[in-house]
Amino acid sequence: MAARVVHRAVCARVPNRALLAVTGTNTAQFLNGLVSTTVPWPPNGGFYSTFLAANGKMLYDVFLWPFRDGTREGYLIDYDPRSTEDAPPLDAMLKKHVLRSRVKVQPLQDEYDVWTAWGGELNEPTRSWRYGSQGAVEPIFEDKLAAWSTQDDKRLRDLRAVGMGHRILTKKGEEPEETKSHDKGTEEDYTVHRILHGVPEGSVELVNSLPLNSNVDLMGGVDFRKGCYVGQELTVRTYYTGVVRRRIYPVQLYPENQSPREPETTDASIPPFSKPISITLTNVKNDGKPERGTRPKLLTSIRGVGLAALRSAQLGALDKGELEMRVNSDSGDTFRVRHWVPSWWPQQAIVLDDGGVTA
Repeated sequence: MAARVVHRAVCARVPNRALLAVTGTNTAQFLNGLVSTTVPWPPNGGFYSTFLAANGKMLYDVFLWPFRDGTREGYLIDYDPRSTEDAPPLDAMLKKHVLRSRVKVQPLQDEYDVWTAWGGELNEPTRSWRYGSQGAVEPIFEDKLAAWSTQDDKRLRDLRAVGMGHRILTKKGEEPEETKSHDKGTEEDYTVHRILHGVPEGSVELVNSLPLNSNVDLMGGVDFRKGCYVGQELTVRTYYTGVVRRRIYPVQLYPENQSPREPETTDASIPPFSKPISITLTNVKNDGKPERGTRPKLLTSIRGVGLAALRSAQLGALDKGELEMRVNSDSGDTFRVRHWVPSWWPQQAIVLDDGGVTA
């Protein structure tokens, strides 16, 4: 049965996250050569960023937190530690780049938990948008670091999307103060929350994709005017001369023999899809025969909502009902898939079939 998402103040632990510390006098210089946003020194608030491979594809999406422990100073890196064929373990990758840099990389898996709170969040700063020539978009804040940061080094605003709330670090096993003033949610509640906001996260949804195809530009994870870092060349070239032909959209799943639910509703009876799966695309005008070419991909889903990678060339026909999307569960049940555009996106983020952008 469909359930409407109630907009209440919720605090929940973030699943599949680990932390490691990078400290030392060369920390900023070291990290600036590896991540896609500018790393200030001394550490001054937290922010969102990514590690890319040399070919420009995603390895890790991360939050960087200022870290001070006695004489040590640097950053904590909050990341998804689940191993994949495409991303080497983060601590091993960082140590390979250390060479003669005066930095120390130390895993801290057993020291911290990552939480999030939304609905009663801190006042959200105003953002404007800067546009690339062919669909790339980046949020602009009056003071970017101040926008993400709070007065507490263990709290930061999650500005990946409007309404995401804020992120919190606690000592392992402890709960943040927000659990006293917010409803205590589950890890699934957080996953549903970010899906409804169109926010992909972690190795299952992001690894081995290009950042501009994964909404990382929209989420503030790329600085297109920053100096050299691993993966910069293709990323910047796409911003200035390429075309963003694919993005990740939130989707609703519903049974084949039913009508779609109202927006922002979930259905716990629909089985989750925890691994990426191809979506069957059929042409209504052609007797429902499968479409040829690149198929959309359902990246993850839970409670009847999910995130899917869709090509811009398919959006117009999907909106008109000329194309339909379906997926099959492991039990053989068929579910229809219907996408929507997050309300916080600027219109210029939606690329048309001809490679232009919407007005």
